[in-house]
Amino acid sequence: MTKFKNLSKSWYKLGVFLFFLCIPFLVPSSASANPGDNLDVYFMYVGQGDGALLESNGKYMLIDCGPRSHESETLAFLKEIGVEELEYAIVTHGHHDHAGGFMGILPEIPVKKLFLPNQAPPESAKYSFNFYKEFRNMLAEQNIEPVRPQPGEVIYFGTTKITFLAPRRDNYDSYNNSSIVVKIENGDNSFLFTGDAEIESEKEMLSSYGSKLKSDVLKVGHHSSWTSTSPKFLEAVDPSFSVISCGIDNTAGFPRKRTLKYLKATNVYRTDLLGTIHFHSDGTTITVDKKASQKASVDATTGELKNIYNTKVTSNIPEISLMKSSEKAEDYLYLTEPVTLNFSAEFGVTRRTTIKYKLVAEGKSYKTGKWVNRSQVTIPDNFKGAVYVRYANTTGDVLIRKTNEFVVDTKAVNSVTIISEPQVSFYSVDETIPDTTITAQKQLNIGIYADFGASGLSSIEYQLVESGQEFNPLSKWQYSNECNINGPFDGYVYARFTDKAGNSAIYRSQHIIVEGAEIIEDMNNEGITQ
Repeated sequence: MTKFKNLSKSWYKLGVFLFFLCIPFLVPSSASANPGDNLDVYFMYVGQGDGALLESNGKYMLIDCGPRSHESETLAFLKEIGVEELEYAIVTHGHHDHAGGFMGILPEIPVKKLFLPNQAPPESAKYSFNFYKEFRNMLAEQNIEPVRPQPGEVIYFGTTKITFLAPRRDNYDSYNNSSIVVKIENGDNSFLFTGDAEIESEKEMLSSYGSKLKSDVLKVGHHSSWTSTSPKFLEAVDPSFSVISCGIDNTAGFPRKRTLKYLKATNVYRTDLLGTIHFHSDGTTITVDKKASQKASVDATTGELKNIYNTKVTSNIPEISLMKSSEKAEDYLYLTEPVTLNFSAEFGVTRRTTIKYKLVAEGKSYKTGKWVNRSQVTIPDNFKGAVYVRYANTTGDVLIRKTNEFVVDTKAVNSVTIISEPQVSFYSVDETIPDTTITAQKQLNIGIYADFGASGLSSIEYQLVESGQEFNPLSKWQYSNECNINGPFDGYVYARFTDKAGNSAIYRSQHIIVEGAEIIEDMNNEGITQ
């Protein structure tokens, strides 16, 4: 009997163990978003209206479906993509240009769950009210019971998280404010769909969510109407990309110029110009299959873009920095050692495609010459100018920055030229100097010149050192490039060359003998210096 009791206890323990082992498999796989999974968002061209298809982990959903007049094209697109069933349909509100397409879509493609706000169009708006009744009748015929989402409610679509933000109530004076607004999050990427929500709804969302409205992609409210996309709301959302859904040559005059101006910091994509626009999110970055209709403007303060920012140059010279391509440093930075520059940036929700550089010499334009496709450059000796940097990302954004102006000059002089009669030779004191003598009668005038390279001349000085005396670099130098010797003199001329970078070099003449009268050094002694 005891054996059976022990056996029962063993089976019980095994059963409990297996039960808890299986719990993870009993929880729906959509219970949390996986940042590594893919989300595809198609902002469909539906004429003058809104419609977007989303696909995540093999599941599909629609957020609006455009007007009925475009339903055949929309249905063909869905079938081309391979949509056989909709996990969700979100009808932001009951206006024909958002819900009309569902009239022909839902009888063909079943939907598991459909969201619709409670508020109906007012009876005074006869066209909208009559369409809404027809739409609700179609839902009843298809046995679809619409669900009114609650603000803050969260659902999961594939591996994507969807949060309902609006409407906050059911009794707006303007029916557009009853629009469902959702934030869709795939890993670190996010999309905000606003339907036709107007400023009143935007204010409510700002009050309730504040900075949580931040999203990478904004579906611009009400096709860009001035009733929506208020500056404060746009500041909170702070999108990198904005999508305006409107029809070609629409009679409403969308998009509005004022709204386009508000959106200048973002890349704007318009369905009337681009047709259907495909955004792809891998949970970290977002790519778009079309070029932006309106490119993001460079920020006037930072000189950077929404998705190319925190541009940096690093090197062993911390004084080298980046600035706007139109700016110029007040003074040149003089460097006496080689420098290697490394360029980097952050690319937001996009990816880097290239970082290129171009060495632009003083007085030249960066608009000529070729870019070098590297993010590192070692500046050659005798360079004077600036380095321009070209950053590009996967959505076609290009940002050009430049360094402050600088000079790389590692030695005082490239060459020394002496003009005299007879000709006197000078040699660097760092070299082996030949033991030669030159003799002049009574007077010897020596002109001392040099090529100072990129940094340019700072000063030329000389000393006369008679034979038997020791040269002392700390002794007084004469600031002049003209050394006039009236004999008698027996000795050497030392010349010191200093450039603007601070490099200094000393040269010495061959042995000089000048026969004649006493020495006169530098007739006016004004010297040469810059």
